[in-house]
Amino acid sequence: MMERNGQQLGNYRLVKRLGRGGAAEVYLGEHIFLNTQAALKLLQAPQPEQDTPGFLREARTIAALAHPHIVRVLDFGVQDETFYLVMEYASRGTLRQRYPPGTRLGQATVVELIKQIASALQYAHDQNIIHCDVKPENVLLGKDDTLLLSDFGISMVLQTMTAQEMQHIAGTIAYMAPEQFDGKPQRASDQYALAVITYEWLSGERPFQGSVAAISSQHLHGQVAPLSHKVPGISPAVDDVLSVAMEKDPARRFGSIQAFARALEQACADPHVQTRFAEEGPTWQATITPAPVPLLTPHELERPAHLDVTVASAHMRAIQPDTDPRAFSGPPYALPVQTDESGQLRRGSARAGQGLSRRAFLAGVGGAVIVGGALTLLLSSKLSALFTPAPVATTSVPEKHATPRVTAQSVSTSTISTTSTTTTSNIPLGATLITYGGQSGAVTSVCWSPVLSSRLVASCSEDKSVAIWNATTGTSVRTFSQGAALSVVVWSPDGQYLAFAGDDKNVEVRSALTGSLIALCTGHSQPVRGLAWSPDSRRLVSTSEDRTAIVWDALNGNRQQVYTRHSDFVWAAAWAPNGHAIATASWDRTVQLWNPANGALLLSYSASQPVRAVDWSPDSNLLASGGDEDAVQVWQASNGQVQAVYRGHNDHIETVQWAPNGQRVASSSKDGTAQIWQASNANPFYTYRGHSTIVWSLAWSPDGQFIASASGDATTRVWQAT
Repeated sequence: MMERNGQQLGNYRLVKRLGRGGAAEVYLGEHIFLNTQAALKLLQAPQPEQDTPGFLREARTIAALAHPHIVRVLDFGVQDETFYLVMEYASRGTLRQRYPPGTRLGQATVVELIKQIASALQYAHDQNIIHCDVKPENVLLGKDDTLLLSDFGISMVLQTMTAQEMQHIAGTIAYMAPEQFDGKPQRASDQYALAVITYEWLSGERPFQGSVAAISSQHLHGQVAPLSHKVPGISPAVDDVLSVAMEKDPARRFGSIQAFARALEQACADPHVQTRFAEEGPTWQATITPAPVPLLTPHELERPAHLDVTVASAHMRAIQPDTDPRAFSGPPYALPVQTDESGQLRRGSARAGQGLSRRAFLAGVGGAVIVGGALTLLLSSKLSALFTPAPVATTSVPEKHATPRVTAQSVSTSTISTTSTTTTSNIPLGATLITYGGQSGAVTSVCWSPVLSSRLVASCSEDKSVAIWNATTGTSVRTFSQGAALSVVVWSPDGQYLAFAGDDKNVEVRSALTGSLIALCTGHSQPVRGLAWSPDSRRLVSTSEDRTAIVWDALNGNRQQVYTRHSDFVWAAAWAPNGHAIATASWDRTVQLWNPANGALLLSYSASQPVRAVDWSPDSNLLASGGDEDAVQVWQASNGQVQAVYRGHNDHIETVQWAPNGQRVASSSKDGTAQIWQASNANPFYTYRGHSTIVWSLAWSPDGQFIASASGDATTRVWQAT
């Protein structure tokens, strides 16, 4: 699609493209008279003019939603065969970006988030509108982090959908209620989805895992593993609430989504709360209203003639970001992120020449199920179509910057895509996909952006620079510099910030979006060697040769805690994914676990040699650490008991990092190799020998398909890790 910057649609002038999908684009627009900003979704969809009245009528129905936690629809129009919807502009991104997959949140945080989302859904339900696609990608962050529910549409299609099109509902499968597989959504379907989100945020993982087929089967027939068995401190009462909200029979769920939110809040506040079940449905402390009468099925709607439209799926894909880094953090506005068969996020690909009706466009940007009205979306009962392998999708990003010393190896860089691991199964394990040589000194640290669709990598070097570059093309996006050699760079979990430090002794926090300085953390008296973000992206811990670790407010640079129990250089830090502890590795031959709130020592793990590297498992139960004894130990965070020892390296360890799925660990060494091995038994999996000297750092891509490794040979290499 050609960019339309400067064009005018209605009263809005298009300022810049925020992102695009296969059939739609989202632009930042400015009102020509008021100078106010809005987000415009555009779609080319020429259709017979007789469809326009019904299409506009449906748009008015959705635009009438007015609630503090629902994205406002400001305008809608058709101009020169371009359909456009004008929406409130939320520049802070989505809850998926704020809390990437694997993030575990505290109960108080989850309760507050769920209350806001539930209030928006309750309002819509009271207007006889069901959302049908509740998931973190569809919740935007407004001013002051107020939640805004967007995309009152369902990423499903009608009974005429083809098998290939069915693949594009993969992003929704993880949150779909059983009745939606039969094309019979109800108010309680949104409650089910919100319960799945609650489970995911409290545990760090979705309740059902596996292929699309496996997840679908578990929604229909499987039982959810109790959270209280997986997450310390979770009350069984919370399990009771979630088990009710995720009942297979929608009539047995809470009487309203607001009742579910209240029950969750009570269970999290009072571990002694009990649930009681009645014949007519669940009762929560005898305060919940009876289960609702099921909504009308499609055959009972007054106007069935409105059910015969085709809603194609090409408009329901994630935004493909432009090379400009500002594109990747903008709100997707009804272009949701999808998942592959392993549950990882991915983008869909448009089917060439796929046409969209005007109803299709509205469904994409605001096409909820309107009960008893004109807009109803159905899912094909032919579920076997779900399990057809998705086509390979590749990304191509135009270069806007010169690419310094980037070498494509034996495998084309176009093979790095955001699809599932099946799309790269023909690439040999360990194949080098990109060699980035844009830095003139030893590359000392590397990290991936957690925003999966961006495929951006940041690396820092002894040449005093930090570079952000595209792992698909090797294109440089942005560079920073400090006054001395840099040791470490880390990307915040929400994708908004970069922090880096080194011999300069100061920690800089910068916006990954604009490059502007957010905070300068000053207080160390010697070079900084380690950095780690808190899971909520609000705090940082830094470690230094001055033998201290400092916890900072990352947004203003204020010191919150100084940890002084180490007796030698503190070389590395890792913040537990559950947020409860920090691990610091030191040349004093210990890894110490301590409370970031008060600095209290929780556990001290002793090694036989100085420790240079440490990382937490995704579930916060295990740690991997290594250093000068040329081995990596995997041990229990609760008691320090060693579970496995990996001895594949023949020189000291520089970095360890768990794979996103928690099954493998990658480690790098002065021996010039990066090695992958099984976390459970330390069995070797693969040794990468692409560098000519010490491998200072490595990082898994968020989907676990690739590793980026940084070396003293002044290169960073991206290579196949699965």
